[in-house]
Amino acid sequence: MLQRLFTALTTTLFLAPLATPALGNIPQPVIEQCNATATASSLPDCLKDGAIAYEMLELVRSEDFYGSAAAPVISECEDRNETFSTTWSCFQRAADNAAETRGLIGVDNIADRCIAGISDEALAPRIREIYRERRRQLYPNGGFYSGNMFYPFQGCPEPVEPEGSASADTVPEPDETASIGPDGCAALNEIEAIIASRSAGKLRELSAELRDIGDPDARELGAATGLSEGAADYVLSGDDDRGWTIAATLGVFLRAHHPELLMEFFQQHETTSPHPGADMGDAMAQAFVTMIIDAADDRFRSECGAS
Repeated sequence: MLQRLFTALTTTLFLAPLATPALGNIPQPVIEQCNATATASSLPDCLKDGAIAYEMLELVRSEDFYGSAAAPVISECEDRNETFSTTWSCFQRAADNAAETRGLIGVDNIADRCIAGISDEALAPRIREIYRERRRQLYPNGGFYSGNMFYPFQGCPEPVEPEGSASADTVPEPDETASIGPDGCAALNEIEAIIASRSAGKLRELSAELRDIGDPDARELGAATGLSEGAADYVLSGDDDRGWTIAATLGVFLRAHHPELLMEFFQQHETTSPHPGADMGDAMAQAFVTMIIDAADDRFRSECGAS
C-alpha cells in the first residue's frame, strides 16, 4: 500500500504537476498550439505560459479543488478563447467572480449552477496564489505577469448539473460534487492509523516489501499492511481524481506523523540541474506542494471529521 501510495504521491502530486517546463516536459497540446499561433520571438513565453495554464486547468479539475464542477466552465471558456493561457484567465476570473457573488448572496441564491459549482470562497484565492507561485518559478528574473486579453465566462447557456451531483432540483455545494464519502473517510482513517502507529523505519520496510510484490490486489494489499478488505479495495479502485486525493492526503499524514519522511522525499527529488536557478525551482516546488497538502488537510478534516 505505501509503495503504491508513494508512487501516486510522486507521479500524481509532486513530479507531474511540479516539474519546471523544460525539454520533454511541455505538454504536447501546448507545443502544437504554440507552434501554430506564436511568433519566433513569443514562442518561449507561449510555451511557458501555456504549460502553466495547462497544469492549472488540470489542477482545478481534481477533487481537491473544484472536481467535475470545473468542467462546464472550462468548456465554455475554451469555446470563447483560443489558447490554454486565455482559457485559464477566463476560468480564474470566473472563479473570482463566483466566489464574490456567493459572498454577497449565498450559494442557494445563485441561479446558474455553473457559477454555484465554482463559488467556494476559500478556493479562489488559493488557486490564484498557486498560479502566482508557478509564474514566480518560471519567471524569477523577469517582469511579473501583467495579464492577457481574453473573453470572460458569461455563464452556462442552460442549467448544467455537475456530474455526480445528487439532484437536478438543488444547487450542489462544491464539496458535494467531489465528496470523499464514508468509504473514503474510513479507508483514509485506516491509512493514517498505519502511518501513525509505525516507526519511520517500519514504514520504509513496508514500502520495500510492497515494491517487491509489484502491483498487489486487494487481498495482498490487506495482508501486507493490515488494511481491511474495504479499505484496500478503495485504495486500488477509482479514477485519477481518487488517486490524487489519496496521494495528497498521504502527504497530510506524513507531515503530521513522520515529517522526516516527507522531507526525505523532497531531498530525493531535488533538481540535479547545474542551472543557477535550480535551487529556486526546488523551493517553489516545495511551496506549491505544501499548498496542495494544506488543501487536502482542510478537506479531510471537513469531510471526515478529523481533528
